[in-house]
Amino acid sequence: AGTFADREVSAAALGAFYMKHEPSKAAHAYRLAGQFNRTTAKLMRILRKKYGDVPSTSSRAELRAMRAMSGTTTSTDGSDSEVSARAATSGAAVAAAGAAGLAAVSLDELQAEIHRRTGGKR
Repeated sequence: AGTFADREVSAAALGAFYMKHEPSKAAHAYRLAGQFNRTTAKLMRILRKKYGDVPSTSSRAELRAMRAMSGTTTSTDGSDSEVSARAATSGAAVAAAGAAGLAAVSLDELQAEIHRRTGGKR
């Protein structure tokens, strides 16, 4: 198995990476994370070559569990099936908070904020 077998870059991790290296691309983190969700090694090679750094990764099982808890499913092409333009935009805002900010927030707090912002609707 490869170095990144069973590893994936989350949209939040990719957004935080882009906020550090090229903030103008942070808004595209959600789409890119979905696009490269099964080719993590390729994404890492591209980013290391361009920026000399790579974003953090999570296990696919961990990300699946987080998606299951949030009610988001992933289709076979790697894109989340319940994602709207508003969700992609708010994903960029979350990415703008940076990795340190996200690490300080619990999953329950994030879900409560999503619930508050969407009025309980998805």
